[in-house]
Amino acid sequence: GNISISVEKEGEDVLIQVKDSGVGISQEEQKQIFDRFYQVDSREMNLGSGIGLAFTKKLVELHHGSIHVESEKERGTVFTVRIPISDDSYKLEELLENQLVIEHTIEPSPDIDGLETDTSMMSPAEEPARESLLIVDDNQEIVDYLHHYFGKQYDIKIAFNGKEALNLLENETFDLIISDVMMPEIDGIQLSKKIKQNITTCHIPIILLTAKSETAHQIKGLEAGADDYVAKPFSIALLDAKVQNILKSRKRLKEYFSSTKEIIPENIAFNALDEEFLRQAIDIIEKHIGDSDFSVDKFSREIGMSRSNLYLKLKAITGESATDFVKRIRFNKATELLETRQYTMAQVAYMCGFNSPSYFSTAFKQYYGCMPTEYLERKETGLN
Repeated sequence: GNISISVEKEGEDVLIQVKDSGVGISQEEQKQIFDRFYQVDSREMNLGSGIGLAFTKKLVELHHGSIHVESEKERGTVFTVRIPISDDSYKLEELLENQLVIEHTIEPSPDIDGLETDTSMMSPAEEPARESLLIVDDNQEIVDYLHHYFGKQYDIKIAFNGKEALNLLENETFDLIISDVMMPEIDGIQLSKKIKQNITTCHIPIILLTAKSETAHQIKGLEAGADDYVAKPFSIALLDAKVQNILKSRKRLKEYFSSTKEIIPENIAFNALDEEFLRQAIDIIEKHIGDSDFSVDKFSREIGMSRSNLYLKLKAITGESATDFVKRIRFNKATELLETRQYTMAQVAYMCGFNSPSYFSTAFKQYYGCMPTEYLERKETGLN
């Protein structure tokens, strides 16, 4: 037989008709063919799964359209799809369940440089409880869709191209970035390169979204430093799973770092730049290990970063503030010296930058849960 397809505009609608000269469908069966898993009982036809027409009807309705069938037995069938084409027919707010409109504003976080109070002194209640995502895409509807989905679980910031994203990253950091590839100003590939080549941002994982699903394009994105790649049209569940897997792996590394007193950069760094950064940070602290006046300000100047960027960088890699990171190095050195039995408690205290032996003992107990003497006793008995 014959099958014909026609498309025409009718007012503010488009009509799509698919007509055949087949065996036709009875009036009774026409009432059920759009039901999921319904199959026409006919030996003359190759039966399907009963999903196709139900799925088609759902897609048409998502486009605020309608589909109906006209058929007579032995005289063929006509399916007619009517879909509105005016912009007014597609209200994103309906799809997103009255989601609040995202204002296109960029508000940089206040810089903590020069403040007397160290950010590391913030109580857990004051620190943001949720992980943060940066969504970068020039398509407003995709941005709104991703914001609506991930906003329930994460703190979200928006940028509409790579340039805006880089401007945001000058003042704050994020736990993960989801970025489109094809964008004006700076595209996703260039954005990935700039982020991964910058010491202050190279630790941030990036997932690229793109309509270019060919392997060569995916390789190009991964070579630019992207941590993962999702092709459009994408499954939001798959994207969510990838986001969760990346964030969980980063969290596990921080937990590993917090559970061990030893600092091995290659075990906790996400890339070569971060590994070199940690080595440099450790070298700087060890160089000033006996300097009780060594502060976070001096630390940030020597490593060549602002105080706020140093805090954000260490927090992202290790989960610790700059102050806590310095303490860790000092206490590691102190235990090494104590275990040699070559120095008195007072000597160890001053050699590791503590103002007095009493303060050293108090701080040591807060850090290890026991006094220095008790720590050595446990070492001898094998309890540590």
